[in-house]
Amino acid sequence: MDPLRVFLSSPGDVADERNLARSLLKEELPYDPLLPDDVAFRVISWDDPAAPTPMLANLTPQEAVNRFGPKPSECDVVVVVLWSRLGSHLDLRTFKKPNGEPYRSGSEWEFEDARDAKEPPAILVYRRTEIPEVKLNDPKWVEKREQYDLVEQFFTSFKNQDGSFRGGFTSYAKPTEFKERLEKDLKHLLRERFRCKTPDVGAGARAALSTQAWSKPPYPGLRSFVEEEAAIFFGRGREVDALISRLRDPTQRFLAIVGSSGSGKSSLVRAGLLPRLAAGAIEGSQGSRVLTFTPGAVSDNPFVALAIELHDLLPVHAQKPADIAEALAAAPQCLSDRANEILADQSPDAVLVLFIDQFEELFTLAAEDHRTGFIQLLARAAADPHLRVIVTLRADFLSQCAAEPALGMLLQAGTFVLGAPGPVALADMIRKPAERAGLDLEEGLADEIVKDAGSNPGALPLVAFCLEELYRQHGSERRLTLDHYRGMGGLRGAITRRVEALLMEFQEAEATNLDTILPQMFSALVHVDAAGKAARQRASWDDLAGSLPMAQLVRMLVDGRLLLTEEVSGRAVVMLAHEALIQEWSALSEWLDRNQSQLQRLQLAFSNLKSSAPTDRAYATQALGEIGAITPEVVPALIDALSDTNKEVCWKAATALGRIGPVTPEVVPALITALGDTAAAAAALGRIGAVTPKVVPALIAALGDTSKDASATSIRWQAVDALGNIGPVTPEVVPALVGILTNADTDHVSQVAEALAKIGQPAVAALINVLTNAGGDVCWRAGEALGKIGAPAVPALVRALTHFDESVRWTAAKSLGEIGSATPEVVPALITALFDLDLTVSSNAIRALGKIGPVTPEVVPALIYCLDIDELAAVTAAEELGKIGPVTPEVVPALIGILNHPEMRVRWTAAHALGKIGPVTPEVLPALISALDDVTEDVRSKVAKTLKDIEAADVGRT
Repeated sequence: MDPLRVFLSSPGDVADERNLARSLLKEELPYDPLLPDDVAFRVISWDDPAAPTPMLANLTPQEAVNRFGPKPSECDVVVVVLWSRLGSHLDLRTFKKPNGEPYRSGSEWEFEDARDAKEPPAILVYRRTEIPEVKLNDPKWVEKREQYDLVEQFFTSFKNQDGSFRGGFTSYAKPTEFKERLEKDLKHLLRERFRCKTPDVGAGARAALSTQAWSKPPYPGLRSFVEEEAAIFFGRGREVDALISRLRDPTQRFLAIVGSSGSGKSSLVRAGLLPRLAAGAIEGSQGSRVLTFTPGAVSDNPFVALAIELHDLLPVHAQKPADIAEALAAAPQCLSDRANEILADQSPDAVLVLFIDQFEELFTLAAEDHRTGFIQLLARAAADPHLRVIVTLRADFLSQCAAEPALGMLLQAGTFVLGAPGPVALADMIRKPAERAGLDLEEGLADEIVKDAGSNPGALPLVAFCLEELYRQHGSERRLTLDHYRGMGGLRGAITRRVEALLMEFQEAEATNLDTILPQMFSALVHVDAAGKAARQRASWDDLAGSLPMAQLVRMLVDGRLLLTEEVSGRAVVMLAHEALIQEWSALSEWLDRNQSQLQRLQLAFSNLKSSAPTDRAYATQALGEIGAITPEVVPALIDALSDTNKEVCWKAATALGRIGPVTPEVVPALITALGDTAAAAAALGRIGAVTPKVVPALIAALGDTSKDASATSIRWQAVDALGNIGPVTPEVVPALVGILTNADTDHVSQVAEALAKIGQPAVAALINVLTNAGGDVCWRAGEALGKIGAPAVPALVRALTHFDESVRWTAAKSLGEIGSATPEVVPALITALFDLDLTVSSNAIRALGKIGPVTPEVVPALIYCLDIDELAAVTAAEELGKIGPVTPEVVPALIGILNHPEMRVRWTAAHALGKIGPVTPEVLPALISALDDVTEDVRSKVAKTLKDIEAADVGRT
C-alpha cells in the first residue's frame, strides 16, 4: 500500500500540535497493532525538522510549500489546526479567491484548496479553545486581537445563515487532547477508507513489522528517561501541556515540579517538556538553550555544578569552571551576562533554561553557606527575561524550601504538583513503548500491572523496573506474557528477586561477607538529613570501589542496573538507580532503620560544626567520634576540625579520630600535623598505634620540646603515654623514653616510668641502668616500673639487692615485693636482704616478704627472726605477721612474746597484730589482758581497743 499523504496546515502558534501530529504519524500509528502492518504515512509539513521545505528568495513562502510538495488537494488527509492566529496574508498577485478577494492566510488557502478539489481529501479541522493570554501593554496587542478575530471569522464560515453547520470541526483544550483526538479520527478514517478489519493481535502481530521504530530497550528501568527517549515516553502529555501553558506566560520564569519520590518528575522534564520546547511548543522556544545539572553533582558547592555546564555552553572558554563558579557566587548578575553570551546567535525570543534536577540536593548535599548564595542567584535569574529556571523537587522537601524567604516567594507563584499517573496513563506507559519496539504484550498483562500498582504514588519506578526486567529476560522472544510477569514475582517482587540473585552470584564468585561490605556501600550512597529524610547521593567511584571485593560488587550492581555510573567533571561517580531502592531493597531499608537515628545525629553534628559558637563545634566533634565513620564525610570533617581556632574543638577532634582509627589514609598524617597544636593528637596516635612508619618518629620528636609552656608540656607527656601504648616497635622508643625519664621534672617521672612499664621486658635493661645510676625519685620510679613489668625484671632486681648504693637496694626490695614469687629466686633474695646493714633496705625486704606471703616455708621463720633484730625491723615484721595470720604455730607465740618488748612501738604493733589474728589460741586473750597493765597509756589503749574488737567479733559470730 502506498503511504497515505497527510498535509498539516496551521500557523506558527500551534507548533506544538504540529510536532505532536508528526510524532503520531511517523512514530506511533505505523506500529499500532490494531492497524494493518503495511499502513505508512507521508507527512507534508513545511517545518518538518527531518525534511524542511526550501525557502527560495524568488518565491513567497506559500509558493515554496506548493512547489516542493503536493498541494492539500493532492493529499489523502488534510489536518488544519487553529488557535489564536489565522496566519499572514498571501501575495494578492499570486493567491486570490475566485471573487477577487485576498486569502486571509496560507492556512485559509490550504483549507479551501482541499475543500474545493474535484476529489477532496478527508479534511480534519481542529480548534484550540484555550483563551490566549495577551497583556494590555503588549506592543503587538492590536495585531494579536486582529488575528484572533480572523480565526473567529474563519469558523463562522462553517455555519449557514440559518445557523446550521455546513461543515464540522473539533474543539480541544490542550495539545495532548488534540493528539489523542487526531489519533482516534485517523484510525476511524483508515478503517472506513480502506475498509480495514481489526487484525489478529496474537503472539507474532508486532514482530511482523518490517522495521522497528525503536531498537533499544523500550523501558528505562529505575533510571530516568532522557531527552533522546522522548519517542518512548508516554502517559504524561496532559502534564506537559500544563507545564507549557505555565511557561508560555513570560512572567513565569521559575517553575518547580513537586512530587513524591518515584512520581516521574525528572522523566517528565527530560523526555516530556524539554523535547516539546525544543520543537517550538512556545513561540521562539526552539532556539532556546538548556543547561541541566543537579546541585550536588560535583561537590557540596552547587555553583561548581552550574559553572561546569555553563562552561560547556559558552562560545569561548575564557574562564575555567572554578573561576566561573567563584564569579557567580560573588556576583549573581554574572549569570545574566553568561546567558547573553550563550544566546547571542539565537532569536530574540530564545531563553536559557536552567533545569535543576533533584533540587532537594541543595538541602541534602550542598553546604549551608553555598545554599544561601545559590538561592539568591536563582531569585536573580527568575527576574531576568532571558532566563527560565525549572527544578524538580521531592515533595517532602517542600517545607524546607519554603522556609527560605527568597525561595518561598518563587514557590508561591511557581509550583506544579505532579501526582501519580492515572490507570489510563499508566496503561499507555506500559503498552505504547512496547508498540514502538514491536513487542507483543499478552492480553491482560498491562491491566494486571496497572491493578498491582493501584494508587501507590511510589509505584511508577517499580513498574518501570518490572518492565525492564521482563524485556531483559524475554525481549528476544518479542512477546511478554502474564506467566513471565508472575514468574518474576510481580510488581513488588521483581526488585527483591533481582537483588537477591545478584548478591548470591557475587557471594559465590567472591566468597565475601556481605554483612561487612554492604553497610560500607549504603553509607556512601544514601544521605539522611537532620529530619530523618533519606535520599540517594553520589559517591566517587575511586572512593567507593577502593577494595577489590567492593569494586566487583559495584560493577555487578551497575551491570544489573541497580546502580548508575556517570562522569561528572572528569571523575566517575556511582549512585542508586532510583530512590525507590531505599525502600524496596530490603537489606538497605533494614540498614537504614537500624542507623537512622545515628545518621540524623550525624547531620546535626555536621550542622553544629559550622556554628560560630565553639561549644557547638566541640559538641559536634565529640558526637562524630561517638558515632564513628558510618559515612564517608565523618573523617574529612574531623580532620578539618583539627585546625579549628578553638583548642577544645581541636582536642575533641583529635580524640574522635583516635577513637575512630585509621579508616582512611588521611587520618594519621593529619594527626601528626596536629601534634604541634594539641596533646590529644598524641593520645590519638597512641590509641591508633604505629600503623605507618611516621608515627613513632613524630611522637619521639614531640618529646624534644622541653619548653615550659603548658601546651608543649601537655603534648610532651601525651606523647610519652602514646609511646608506652605503642610499645618498642622501633629501637628508638625505649632510649627516647629513658632519656626523658632521667631529665624529667618530679611531676612527670611516674608518667614516663609507667610508659616504660607498659613496654615490658624490652625496657628492663634500660630501667636497671637508670635504677643503678640515677638517684632520688628517678631511681625509685624506675624500680616501680620494674616491679610492674614483673617476672622479666626479677633477675636484674635480685642483682640490684647487692648494689653498693642503699637506695638501689631498698628500691629493688620494694619492687620485688610488687612482683611477688613470680620466680623461685625472689624469696631467698629478700630473706638475704633482711640482714642488710641499712635499716631501710631490711625494712623494705620485710614488707616485701609480708606482701608475698608464706609461699615458701622460709618466709614466716624469717619474719619471726626479724622481731629480735631492732625496733624498726620488729615493728615492720609484726605488722606483716599480723597481715599473714597464724599460718604456722609459731606466729602467735612470737607476737605474744614481744608484748613485753622494751620499745613501746613494738608492743603497740604486737597488740595490733594479735587483734587482727584474733583468739586463735588460748594464750592470746590472757596475754592481751596482761598487757592492760603496760606502763604506757598508748599501749594500754591499743590493747583495750583490741579486746573490744575481739569481743565484738565473738558476739557477731554468735
